[in-house]
Amino acid sequence: MVESKKIFVNGEDFRIEGALHEVENFAETQKLSESDEGMLRLLSEEVLGLMSGITNDEYQALFWLAGNGREYELHLMGKTEMTAQRRDELLASARNGRNAAAVGIIGKIREMITISVLNWNDAVRIQNAYGGTEGMSFYAAGLDASMPGATGLTWTLSNYRDSLGGQMEEMGPDGVVQIGREPWDELERSVIANLADDVEVSIKDDHVEIIVYKTLEKGV
Repeated sequence: MVESKKIFVNGEDFRIEGALHEVENFAETQKLSESDEGMLRLLSEEVLGLMSGITNDEYQALFWLAGNGREYELHLMGKTEMTAQRRDELLASARNGRNAAAVGIIGKIREMITISVLNWNDAVRIQNAYGGTEGMSFYAAGLDASMPGATGLTWTLSNYRDSLGGQMEEMGPDGVVQIGREPWDELERSVIANLADDVEVSIKDDHVEIIVYKTLEKGV
């Protein structure tokens, strides 16, 4: 695979713009069409926006693209700056039930990362604080069971979709009963869920790596 330059980002607008400019440069070197470039840029905006709001934009990460032909990956690998004060603020917010910001797929992935980096070595404290919120169940539904917990946790959009598929329908006395419709509606409304082939989120301690996979359609 061919890789773009690795661009440092930390939530500052000019760095985000620099990363998006690199998307354009990479698309040009790959001789991609304007529509394909737009697709990669839109996905890049989504993944770059993921880290925003987790720790008041206090993070450091590298962003880059990789691929050739029609197969591409978007990478964001970084470390959140989770201070003790910020951790306590987030836990207090969770205890008070103020998790309304976790709306949509991006919002829930963001909350999932927040929950995980609060205190990696104290999962019970986190679960008690969040009281089984959607962030926790969303995470559990997409976990890669093949990944041992000691080496970190990996969540994928494809696993999440498969998990929802197993819960979507049940047979009732009057025929098939639809259950769990809301998560599917959420997927259908999500930009990243509609455009990406898969999204992989790996978390250990305060380190996060996000990879978005995309196969571009063949030109006419």
